[in-house]
Amino acid sequence: MTKSEFLAKLKSGLSGFSQDEIQKTLAYYTELIDDHMEDGATEEEAVAAIGSLEDLLFELRSEKKEVPIVKAKKKVSVTAVILIILGFPLWFPLLVTFFSVFLTIYIVLWTVILVLYVGVLSCLIGGIAGLVLAAINFPLLQWGEGFFLLGCSILAFGLTILLFLATTWLAKQLCRGSGWLFRKTFHLPKRKEVMA
Repeated sequence: MTKSEFLAKLKSGLSGFSQDEIQKTLAYYTELIDDHMEDGATEEEAVAAIGSLEDLLFELRSEKKEVPIVKAKKKVSVTAVILIILGFPLWFPLLVTFFSVFLTIYIVLWTVILVLYVGVLSCLIGGIAGLVLAAINFPLLQWGEGFFLLGCSILAFGLTILLFLATTWLAKQLCRGSGWLFRKTFHLPKRKEVMA
């Protein structure tokens, strides 16, 4: 199926959608097909990579049903406004405290990650210093000290690798956790990824 045929069938399958929704959907899939073609796919391959048109239309209709339709704007009552104003001395300090504690915990967690990376750098520097001192001691015929320093530097390099991997894993988990907490706090939807 060519790009124009796919887009024509998609447009006819979107009956019941608003013109704005139809235009946005068509623009999105036009760009998606163009991206596949820029990556070297033929027009037919790019259309085929999107998947079955029936499945796509079913998914789009399902998503449309899940979106709540707001029929009328809710009016804010005068009583609610008065309660918000009168409660300001109570809820505002609590809100500021909540965000301050949240921000403090977040900063402390990233400080721990930073300290761990400093530990990684220290192990690396210690390993390099051990190699240099071992190289100095071997020509002076101080074999015991040289081998000891060489062993310590190898141990430091091993710790560098382990600490780096562990710290990087912790940093990734902290990023994921932060994103999850941010989405839950502000009720943001998770970004959908389009499978190519």
